[in-house]
Order: sequence, then C-alpha cells, then structure tokens
Amino acid sequence: MALSCFFNCSVQQNNQGGYVPAIKFKIKEGNSETVCPDSETTNFSLNGEVSKLRDVSKDLHDILAKELQETKVFLQTQIKYIRTLLEYEVKKFAESSTTLHKKLDVVAEATTRLIKDITSFQKDYMVVLQEKTKEDAQDFSKVEEFLTEIKTMLSTQ
Repeated sequence: MALSCFFNCSVQQNNQGGYVPAIKFKIKEGNSETVCPDSETTNFSLNGEVSKLRDVSKDLHDILAKELQETKVFLQTQIKYIRTLLEYEVKKFAESSTTLHKKLDVVAEATTRLIKDITSFQKDYMVVLQEKTKEDAQDFSKVEEFLTEIKTMLSTQ
C-alpha cells in the first residue's frame, strides 16, 4: 500500500492582527486521509523559527549595509586621491609643455633670424666679395709678376 504525505502552506491572521505561516500536514494512505494532529503546534514552532530567521536576516542586512557604506566611503576617498594625483600630473604636464613651447619659439625665432641674416649677407655682400676676390686675384698676379722679375734680376747679376 502506498503512503503519501502532503502539506499545505498558507498565511493566517493571528490574535494580535499579525500574519503567521500555517502549515497543515496530511497523510494519505489508500483512500483515507488523515490530518496530522501536531500541525497546530508546528505552526507555533515555525513562527518562532521564522522570527529567528527574520532577526538574523535583519542583522545580516545591517552588517551588509554598514560594510557597503564603509566601502563607499573608501572608494570616494580613493577617487579623490586619484583625481588629485591626475590634476597634479596634468598641471605639471601643462607647465612643461608651455616651457617647451617657449623654448621652441626661441629656437624657431633664432633660426629664422639666422636664415634672414645669411640671405641678406649673400644678397648684399656677395657681389662685393666677388669683386674684391677679382681685385685680390689681380693684385696677387701683379705681385707674382713683380717677384718673378726680381728673381730674374737677381739671377742675372
């Protein structure tokens, strides 16, 4: 013969106006059905267990909320610290890039001025230098002729 056990869970209102779980156990053997006599006492013991579980879950919830709050404060502190470091590094980078730009401007200005000076020198004085070179070449050729004549005179005497 088969023996089956069933239970029915429901919520009932108690004398104080609150709600408690009610569990009814039934045992079915063949065609006969029997309600367990201790199901009412089970309701009371389960009500106590539910209260204990509710208290434990409340305590765990409080602990979790406290830890979450501490974590939140810690993360906010770390974010502020990282933000401060980044601001400092960005400021330092901006200052060094400004200094670098100033130095590059000086180099560019000096290079431009040098190119202008070389260009103007070539433009203004190159013709004069070429003429002076020709004159010097003529003078040196005259000096060479003079020295050759002196050498010839000395060798003949």
